[in-house]
Amino acid sequence: MPWSPIVRIASLLIVLVLAACGGEGGRAGETSPLISMHLASQEEQPGYTRVEFEGVTFFVAPEPLIDDDEIAAAEVEPGEAGAVVGIELTETGAARLRRATAANIGEPIVLHFDSEIIGAPIIRSEIRGPRATLVVPATSDDEALEIVNRVRARWPAQDSTAGSN
Repeated sequence: MPWSPIVRIASLLIVLVLAACGGEGGRAGETSPLISMHLASQEEQPGYTRVEFEGVTFFVAPEPLIDDDEIAAAEVEPGEAGAVVGIELTETGAARLRRATAANIGEPIVLHFDSEIIGAPIIRSEIRGPRATLVVPATSDDEALEIVNRVRARWPAQDSTAGSN
């Protein structure tokens, strides 16, 4: 599904929240991650895959830096372009993101949702804190709730309507 320019801009937001992160995630029967973040390079790297996104060529690492296993929670949040889905990382995922961003300043990080690239921001600084929230765009409140429910379906113990407005 193509994303509008405003929604793509919203997808590039990575918001830091300095608070403790709780819970551990796990996939429930799906083989490819719903959400993933991959380190990338502007230069060709061995083992990396060449991709084009919005007219720019990147070389993307084969293994995700962050995927569904590092997601602790999801909820519908208000955004400048409408509803968005806030994804909270586990402590392990947030620590992995901090180390990777510190070591890759100036390089892109490719954001995937449902196997589609939704953004490729350039890392400008280390992303610190025990918790980070990746903002996944939605075109309506209903779509945001659908995305939240898909993410939460990977953890059967979670209530799929809690935290949604």
